[in-house]
Amino acid sequence: MSVVPELASVKWVLLDMAAQQIGVIVVQVHVTFTAAKFAQVAQETEAKVSFFSHEEDRKRLLGERGLKMKSYLTHGKKSQEDSLSFLASIAEDIEEDLLEELRSEVDKDDLSCILYTSGTTGVPKGVMLTHDNIVSNVKAALTLLPI
Repeated sequence: MSVVPELASVKWVLLDMAAQQIGVIVVQVHVTFTAAKFAQVAQETEAKVSFFSHEEDRKRLLGERGLKMKSYLTHGKKSQEDSLSFLASIAEDIEEDLLEELRSEVDKDDLSCILYTSGTTGVPKGVMLTHDNIVSNVKAALTLLPI
């Protein structure tokens, strides 16, 4: 799943966390990516679904390259089948047992996300992080910022 996030949006944090807890590998890309860079990342990661904040970003990044993948908008209406609100309304019908089964299959050493560099000095490079990598970073940060 690739995401082109909107800065400072709670929806992105919730989408990211929801996806990762059921084993979806999240690939965040910079909104400044060109269509060529986006296509490269989509091909390298074999992304099947993309989420965009804005229709113009979706058209710019998917349309020019003819990439074939499902794409959704985070700021759409519940009545739009290509909106996050529509997906959330469907998710309400998912059995809690299925979600728990998916969660239980996720291992700490499983790939959680791939973060791409912006590519300002060359070709964007992906950094693969496991769930354990992320937990380790959170634990380290807590020693500096006790909550």
